[in-house]
Amino acid sequence: MLEEVIEQLLDYEERHGDGEDRTAMYDGFLIRLFELQEGNATLPKVLPAAVVRCWHRLYAEDRGRSPYDWHVPFPFFRCADCLFALPDHPDRGHGSIGWQCCPVCSSEKLCWANLARPAGQFHPWQRPRGK
Repeated sequence: MLEEVIEQLLDYEERHGDGEDRTAMYDGFLIRLFELQEGNATLPKVLPAAVVRCWHRLYAEDRGRSPYDWHVPFPFFRCADCLFALPDHPDRGHGSIGWQCCPVCSSEKLCWANLARPAGQFHPWQRPRGK
């Protein structure tokens, strides 16, 4: 399944050009790799199956709806404890509001990506109100 995700990443990047010819944001899995390279995220010894399934499923679903300009899963959350970055939709079907905890360390301290900053920048974790 991970091999298919990489193939989908390469296909997406090939379709959207490079440099000044770029027609869309970078693939979300590629952004995840950039985050690892820059030290803004970590990679566990074993990738959680739910996360790989999520990357894989979202590519297929979104591409089926819009074959020429599909949405790509984006590393929208990061665990404040182990720095594992998660795709923007959990592998729990439609209508879910997000990951409840980190699938690597079970922490509930999930930070949102700071979309006003370059990829790999996350808001600091804050305790939810009433907890």
